[in-house]
Amino acid sequence: MVTFEKAGQQNAEETLRIALARAKELDCPIVISSTMGTTALTLLDLAEELGFTGPVVIVRGVSNKYKNGVNLMDAETKKQIEARGATVVTAGHALS
Repeated sequence: MVTFEKAGQQNAEETLRIALARAKELDCPIVISSTMGTTALTLLDLAEELGFTGPVVIVRGVSNKYKNGVNLMDAETKKQIEARGATVVTAGHALS
């Protein structure tokens, strides 16, 4: 188990590296959350760098703390993610 001294965005890349390594080891898909697509694009860059070729699913909701009911991932970003082979699933939050 890996723990970080402080919570925050500064841990995102290392967390993605850890998740990708484990998914590669288990030969399983990787599923992450990405509200605007930034984390998704970082994941796809790292997947390429680390040789991860398994399925990638990006899950995002339109119920969030920023603008409830507004899709914050623009169409161009979604298109870029899908062009790189990932699936983007957009839905309301199950607990909202």
